Amino acid sequence: MIQHIIFMVLTYIALLLQVTIREEFIIYSIVPSFPVAVLLLVCLHSKSRQALIWAGLIGFLIDTVSRGELGVTMFCALLCTGVLPAAWFNRKKISLIQFSIRALILCSLLIFSSMILRQFLQGTFEPNPEFFMTTFGTCCYTVLIAMVLRQFGMITRLFRRNSHSRLANQESAYI
Repeated sequence: MIQHIIFMVLTYIALLLQVTIREEFIIYSIVPSFPVAVLLLVCLHSKSRQALIWAGLIGFLIDTVSRGELGVTMFCALLCTGVLPAAWFNRKKISLIQFSIRALILCSLLIFSSMILRQFLQGTFEPNPEFFMTTFGTCCYTVLIAMVLRQFGMITRLFRRNSHSRLANQESAYI
């Protein structure tokens, strides 16, 4: 239960960052997607059904703060999360390399599909190398943010575990 509350707070902060200071993080016209970074973290650390619910929710919230048709990102997030193998979800011990590869695959599927579908619906889709390079750069940048979030979560979990063991040791010393 506490995990879902943390995911809600992270989603809220990511949406707030996306709307307010996203332009401050642009590097050579590559824009990160903070909510997608949270979605990657949530999807790769939740059970498959929970991941689908979070994908739909975060996709819908991304649609509400972005320009364009409502529901495109939600549809793509549900589709991309739904096609992933069940073995990808709820992995307690996953290395940073495995996380980054899985996150890059999921992020690429999600961002490419939503951008292509959005442009197709607007009638402005023209495939060119610059579009694909910029979109792939966005995916890499977003995965980097998700990796930082994951490492921060692991550090805080380790700190919390160590503080609990120190408290237990101190209490046993008094007995």
